[in-house]
Amino acid sequence: MTVRETQIDITPDKSLMPKMAQTGYSFVQAISELVDNSIDARLESAPLVVRVELKRDSIQVMDNGTGMTEEEAGRCLKLAHSIKKGKLGEFGLGLKTACLSLGRRFRIYTTTKPDSEKYIVDFDEDRWMTSNEVDWGHFPLKALKKGQPMSHGTTVKIDRLKVKTTGRTTNLRDSLALRFAPFIRAEEVEIDVNGKKCKPTELALTAEGKSEFEFSVCNVRIYGWSGLLKEGSQRGLYGFNSYRRGRLIEPYAKIGFDEHPTVARIVGEIHMDDVKVTHNKREWMRESMEFQSVEEALRERLKDLVRRARAKASDEQVTKGVKDRTLMWLDQISVAVRLPDIRSYVKPNVDIQVATDERTDDVDGPLKIMEVERRDPGNQHGTVQPTDSGGTRTPRKIREQPVHVIEIRGKRFRFTHDFKPLGANAAWKEYDMDNERGLEIFTNTEFPAFLATSDKPYYAAYHVAEALAEVLVKEANEPLENTDPLKQLILRKAAELITQVAPGSRPAAS
Repeated sequence: MTVRETQIDITPDKSLMPKMAQTGYSFVQAISELVDNSIDARLESAPLVVRVELKRDSIQVMDNGTGMTEEEAGRCLKLAHSIKKGKLGEFGLGLKTACLSLGRRFRIYTTTKPDSEKYIVDFDEDRWMTSNEVDWGHFPLKALKKGQPMSHGTTVKIDRLKVKTTGRTTNLRDSLALRFAPFIRAEEVEIDVNGKKCKPTELALTAEGKSEFEFSVCNVRIYGWSGLLKEGSQRGLYGFNSYRRGRLIEPYAKIGFDEHPTVARIVGEIHMDDVKVTHNKREWMRESMEFQSVEEALRERLKDLVRRARAKASDEQVTKGVKDRTLMWLDQISVAVRLPDIRSYVKPNVDIQVATDERTDDVDGPLKIMEVERRDPGNQHGTVQPTDSGGTRTPRKIREQPVHVIEIRGKRFRFTHDFKPLGANAAWKEYDMDNERGLEIFTNTEFPAFLATSDKPYYAAYHVAEALAEVLVKEANEPLENTDPLKQLILRKAAELITQVAPGSRPAAS
């Protein structure tokens, strides 16, 4: 069989150039692409100065970098051409796509220190699409004698704007300060917007401050720092500002921990210079082996920080008002449990007596708590051993809050309640029976429902009633299906008692 072969032309259609601008750049991202090029062209002998000017009808980015030679200027519009290996502008697309996302025309003025001429490249989108005089292989480059012999650098001016510049100066300044913070802090680069310098802001951290880290995965060096904000952010403004070669890729990236309101204090910087990013430098290639390895390694290193963040979140959620109203519920539950309806519920198998704020004659002396057998309500009641929250708990002093005591079969034990971060995947409550401490009931402050509920005192009361019902039913040798009716009865009676309290005497819930 004879095969006929011909040559075809696969030169891109001219519409590709303006279409490249339709990549979803934000205003800040587009300006940042131009700043990237300036940083790549910085001189080793002096700090780089980048000036951004926003006017109603134009945008201008100027630098005192090395500038471009005639040959380099002649290649600057060539799509995907780049010899900047290991630099910010390695993809060879940013200049064209950024400029055309901002306006329909841009001009590049550039020169190097040794050159006696400066070079001008003028791209007009309308002319490009309608004129036969310019195409991929024929594009004008102008050269003229420069006025200042030793001058150097590049200026990009964009007009016929597609975007509004009014009111964007402050946001752009703040965004560039964050995006290029490592360069600015190291005094390698100075950036100003409309005459005012971009200055990175310092985060308000807890007293522990920053904890630096450095490790390697897949032959990739990873370094940075982590810490906790004094005040957590519920707007998602937490996590790592993640940088590649000194340039921000993703702000507030949740790397090494799962997004959750209880860890909304975690912040830091992470530098991953050789981890892959998308061609527009807006996000990490999260499916790459390098990124996955970083994620796994960092998760292990952040365990203690996550624990401390959750503990602080628990303290933040549980205000004095919440504690006071929860205590009010416990008082009424204590009264409710000795009402005839509830006492008779488990008779004749068990005798229950409840005392609140019970003391010896010596008000500063210990409670008369009789020794009780070690009890384990068991997983059949949906409970597990509480998570260690750091150190052995000690009974509260009598003067701090009333002590609630239940007597079963002639033996008395106290029951207490506390709010604790037990883990986002743990049960919503846990309790533990101990010879020394009695029945300790914990509400899990990391359980999603706790964070969602607006009535945390009732939420805690529900757990106390549920735990008491489970223990009482077990001690009375009652069928397990009686647990839920007893819990409801305890809550109903306690609620009836609370409604008898004058509204003005109720503690605030928050």
